[in-house]
Amino acid sequence: MRRRGGFDVGTMIIEGEKKWELSYVNEYMTLDSEGRRVSTYPDLITTFDVEGNPITSTSLSIGDIIYLVTVPKEKIKVGDGNRYPEIYEPIEKALDKPMIMYLKGYLKS
Repeated sequence: MRRRGGFDVGTMIIEGEKKWELSYVNEYMTLDSEGRRVSTYPDLITTFDVEGNPITSTSLSIGDIIYLVTVPKEKIKVGDGNRYPEIYEPIEKALDKPMIMYLKGYLKS
C-alpha cells in the first residue's frame, strides 16, 4: 500500500480456490481473477472477517482469513455522479488499471 494525495492506494492478492487481485483507492475499485475482470466500482466490493464484520484494506494482514463479497451496481442504489467517465480517470491513473472500458453502457457520454 502507498499513500498518494491523502488516499490509500494499492493492490492485494487473495488466495483461495482461485487467486484474486483486488485493487483499491480507499475503497475497493477492481477485482480480477485468472486474467478476467470480475467487478469494477461502482459494483460493491467488500471484505469481511471470519466473524462477519467488515474489514478495510488497511486493516488486512498477510494470512488473514476473509470473505470477499461483490454486488453488481445494478442491484444497489448508486448515485448519478458515478456515471461520468471523468471521475474514473484519476483512479485508473493511480491504479494503472482500466475501469472505464468495463463500464461501457453504464456511463453517460
